[in-house]
Amino acid sequence: MKTASQLLEELLRETQPPGDCAITLTEQHSKASGEPNWIAGIELTEQDALARYNAKFHELREGCPCVDGSGVQARIGERRRLTRWASELVK
Repeated sequence: MKTASQLLEELLRETQPPGDCAITLTEQHSKASGEPNWIAGIELTEQDALARYNAKFHELREGCPCVDGSGVQARIGERRRLTRWASELVK
């Protein structure tokens, strides 16, 4: 199982949005076993980056439906939330 940070970094690396663009990963409470426990969103970005994001998002939701969010401290209500900007990636 990937950590929330690992999944978000993979999504950023694949998407390659401009440096000032953020992707946010938010904990999602699953209703049934095997359903994804996360959802992600990207800021407005260029069309090519959005296409890459959509492709990787769907791939990760299928292949990695559950992530370990225990290391995430930030919360929105009861849900953990992690935001990273492309400029934060170490090349």
